[in-house]
Amino acid sequence: MEDKELLLMEKKAGSDEAIAPDDRLTVISFVTQCMKEAEQSKSYRKILDEQNWDAYHGRTTYNNKVEGQSDEFIPKVSLALEQIAASIKRGLVSFGNYFDVTLTPDPVVTGAPLTASGIVKLMRHRLEDSSELIKGCTDFATTLEDGIKAAALSSLLILKVHGVWDVSRKYTAEVQPIYTDETDETTGFTYQKFSHQQEDLVLIETKVWRLVVELVNPKDFFIDPSGRELYHIHRTYKDLYEIVDAADSGDYDKEAVKELARSSYTNMEQQSELQRQTNQPNSPSPDFRKEVELWEFWGTTLDSDGGVANRNCRCVIANKMHIIKKPEDNPNAHGEHPFVYSPLVRVPFTTLHKGLFDQAVAFNLLLNDIFNLAADGALGSSWGINLVQAGAIQNLDQFEDCIPSGSTLMVDPSADITKVFMNVKTGGVSSDTFNMMNYTDQQFNAASHLSDTKLGVLPKKTQSATGIADAGAATDNYIGAIIFNLEQNVIKPALRKAWLTMLQNVDNWYADDVVGCIGETAAKMLAQMSPARRFANYALGTNFKVDGLSSLMARNQEFQKLMLLQQELTTNPMFAQEFMKKYSIAKLIARFFKVTNMDPEDFQLTDEEKKEVDKTMADTATMAQVLGPQGNQQPGMPQPGLNQQPGNAASPIQGVMTNQGVVSNG
Repeated sequence: MEDKELLLMEKKAGSDEAIAPDDRLTVISFVTQCMKEAEQSKSYRKILDEQNWDAYHGRTTYNNKVEGQSDEFIPKVSLALEQIAASIKRGLVSFGNYFDVTLTPDPVVTGAPLTASGIVKLMRHRLEDSSELIKGCTDFATTLEDGIKAAALSSLLILKVHGVWDVSRKYTAEVQPIYTDETDETTGFTYQKFSHQQEDLVLIETKVWRLVVELVNPKDFFIDPSGRELYHIHRTYKDLYEIVDAADSGDYDKEAVKELARSSYTNMEQQSELQRQTNQPNSPSPDFRKEVELWEFWGTTLDSDGGVANRNCRCVIANKMHIIKKPEDNPNAHGEHPFVYSPLVRVPFTTLHKGLFDQAVAFNLLLNDIFNLAADGALGSSWGINLVQAGAIQNLDQFEDCIPSGSTLMVDPSADITKVFMNVKTGGVSSDTFNMMNYTDQQFNAASHLSDTKLGVLPKKTQSATGIADAGAATDNYIGAIIFNLEQNVIKPALRKAWLTMLQNVDNWYADDVVGCIGETAAKMLAQMSPARRFANYALGTNFKVDGLSSLMARNQEFQKLMLLQQELTTNPMFAQEFMKKYSIAKLIARFFKVTNMDPEDFQLTDEEKKEVDKTMADTATMAQVLGPQGNQQPGMPQPGLNQQPGNAASPIQGVMTNQGVVSNG
């Protein structure tokens, strides 16, 4: 037997192997070099990320400070970031469906069982229902909210769309018959006689398929820095028992995982980036908890000559030395990697782009320094330094650091009582300090593209309404661009990959969920279709339209326009008169309800109230004529009724408009 054959026999499962037959480059070496290339390209980005996360958590170093000096941190970054994330999340949860689906061809024409509204219901159930979420994952809106924070501080929002097998637990009542022993008096034989039924609680555990849209930490995501997407690598950390369970489900090579379990383990220290991001100190893990570092590779592997070894493949490496999933063809039916990633602020010709707060953090740190200097100056001006005449106090040794208020001192009889103590002012705050603070604060807002009003700060009295409106409009434009990128580059492709992943696993859906979303008839028709037919019919023909966030901003802008229109109607008589001649008040009110997302049915009159409409309108007109000239008449406006013809009673509309400060001359 040749030496090469002996080596193959002795080779353990999961060991490193050549990237291609007879090639000197190995799989682990190839993935490791890709990791180093991607990590080196992020070296400068890593420095910015550390600064941004420190500012978000209110951490900084004050090496030049001495004891007693102020070391406060002004939370400008965290407040601004929470405001942005909350505003965007509100667009997802406040106005119903934030995405729509169109099917080509139309299922109404073809008779297909699954409609566009059915797809929306199925997806929202998978993405938002708490019963469908696996441990460690949040609903889609919360995942996006966290992703926005990560992208603002680390430049990229990264989602991973895939499916996992999870344990579903249900309870049922199992009926058990209870028998008692009875003895026949004639024969003496003992037999069992039915007594009653008993119901026992039984836990039923089954494995079900779950859709997972999880947020990926940017520090654990490595991409081809050239932008040609040769590879994507996701680094994760899991407990050994989770790897074993996944191997039992067929995700990893069982024999390779056995070798991984036999290998020696040392407790891995959490990376400093994770502590910096979570603001949670590292804690030592017990010896029995074995943590495994996984590298999940998606892409194309190359041999040592630059040729293709495995095109569009996936492999998994554990602890940098065990191949628990050899390079295999992409398991996804859509043929793509499971990641969706995009920045909030784009930079041309780069893969890392820019964090939203890269520039703003520097002004936050400068603002901290100025504020702390002002605080030290104010404290020094108030407290100063107390001088004590040497030998003047006999029991001075009873006081270590200071002499508290209310203390009893024994003063030497020969000391001049007026010269025992002396206070020296050592600080002060000038107007230049406050001017610089205000200027730095303005620069922070400019760097983060936010106005004071957007951050919940009331405008100054010296600021004009036009200036405030212009600042708000500039902020809205900037946030609007971010929202557009988020919708088109993250939400839309994430929903598409989620739907295609669901289609690939239709046979593993929970039947009751499908029936609840699309009905029993459609569910049966869908189940009768072959997997190939289902994917062919609903993959390419399903188009997603995502405009929930944009609609929120559009509604806000339209609401402002409606308020401006209402103001003109109540203050400009000529404008109100022309409006009443050509346009419908009822349609205006209906539009107002739609923009504010309020249900008009909540405000409709009851049957009893409808009977009193004429009387209410007459009372309103009467009250308007009585109270209008006294309380609501504006200076310079004509008195109600001056242009009214004798004998013509004021109409209800005229009365209402008069009560609002508008007079109709018709």
